[in-house]
Amino acid sequence: MRDFYDLDWSGMNWAPASYDHGIAFYRGVIVVWDEDHDERALSLIDVLLAQYTEQPLAVYETQGDCGVLWLDRVPECLDTGFDIQGDHWNACHKAIRVIEDHRRGPGLRGTGR
Repeated sequence: MRDFYDLDWSGMNWAPASYDHGIAFYRGVIVVWDEDHDERALSLIDVLLAQYTEQPLAVYETQGDCGVLWLDRVPECLDTGFDIQGDHWNACHKAIRVIEDHRRGPGLRGTGR
């Protein structure tokens, strides 16, 4: 099982400061909530899964902006923003890969974009 605390959000404009507001799993994607638990983040996941063949791993939304971590690679021709239920959300994207750390076991690390 992947440890979501090892998700590498570094270098992104919008990244969770903590996981204090909770997480959820929706359609195989980790949702990291901010203080308002904006459920439109679930609609964003629906859009990502419908438009791209690559797998989003985690989504974080805060005040109408979002960060998306992708498993292995960021899709080509990716939108830098999405219209979600009448609002435009700016998006920041990053690819991460599963790596083996012999001291800690498998983890997720950023690959950059």
